[in-house]
Amino acid sequence: MDAVDAIGAALLKLKSQELSPVATPMLCDAHDTWFDGEMMNGAIRNVSLDSGSTGKLMFTANGQRSDLFIDGMGRINGEIVKVSALVKRTDAIL
Repeated sequence: MDAVDAIGAALLKLKSQELSPVATPMLCDAHDTWFDGEMMNGAIRNVSLDSGSTGKLMFTANGQRSDLFIDGMGRINGEIVKVSALVKRTDAIL
């Protein structure tokens, strides 16, 4: 879900700046280049969402998740509860 949210937020930001990327047909084997890909990549890296599925969603300049918080969820007595947490606050590759 966070990936979809990040792409959606990036597209909305670009649209608000009247910079909507254009989808074009491409063939990987032909080494085609999506000319708006660099713009889209930059927009995704600039996304910052406070309410992602795994917590705050933001990226480093290299495109890696930054300040990653993941809650482990489980079912206990029929209820979904938090059972663990992972916190990663570095710019290291995840």
